[in-house]
Amino acid sequence: MQAAYQLEAEMFDQEKAARMIRIAFDEVRAAYPLGCLDYLRKADPGRVPALKALVEEAKTTFLDQDGAGLDMALRKYRAAHLSTFEDFRRRQRISPEIGKVSGPFHLSKNADEKAGGQSSLALP
Repeated sequence: MQAAYQLEAEMFDQEKAARMIRIAFDEVRAAYPLGCLDYLRKADPGRVPALKALVEEAKTTFLDQDGAGLDMALRKYRAAHLSTFEDFRRRQRISPEIGKVSGPFHLSKNADEKAGGQSSLALP
């Protein structure tokens, strides 16, 4: 199955590559379960830098204008994140208290006040 963000191996198309990145990022962001990052920092802290390294790999391949490398990097980025989220959800089902930690994307009163009373996402 060909991913929606796959780039042909021909000439590097920067706009298409940027679209690939947005699609992969949006898919991962939409799948993010609240509390996952806090949980990883406590239970599996080595996984956080590994996930960040995949972001750096995608950035490097984009900057190098390596379409095939970018496609592979985004596949790994997507797979690793979705696998991590599924693992977190599985652990939540086993131990529901896991879900009580706050995640990196949470509604915060301070963020609401800064946004003029509108709800917004706050990063830690």
